[in-house]
Amino acid sequence: STGLQNRGLGVRAPPGLPYSATATATACGDRRKGQDIVKSTKLESVREPSARGVFGWWGRSRTFLAQVRNELSRVTWPTWKEVQATTFVVILTSVLFGVYLWGIDLVLDRLARALFQAFGV
Repeated sequence: STGLQNRGLGVRAPPGLPYSATATATACGDRRKGQDIVKSTKLESVREPSARGVFGWWGRSRTFLAQVRNELSRVTWPTWKEVQATTFVVILTSVLFGVYLWGIDLVLDRLARALFQAFGV
């Protein structure tokens, strides 16, 4: 924690990223041959990208779809009455703005015609 959580600023700092020995070693240019530097304290399993292959893609896809399904189960879906009410509000607002803009268009059109007739164009 960064200490911003309890200072009354209303800001919560996100948790830090999980530690990965591979990312740290690669970023520092540490490439040890013959040693397994893929160790992690917080990640369940960290592998080199080349070791994942096609099965890594399949696993990531399954994980992604499972997470999508989990998030969709948390969504608060509107009731049918709420859908009807908001649809009515959208249609009514669209009609009112349409009529308002049509009226402005008529006024500006008549004003432009009057100016053109006044100057003989």
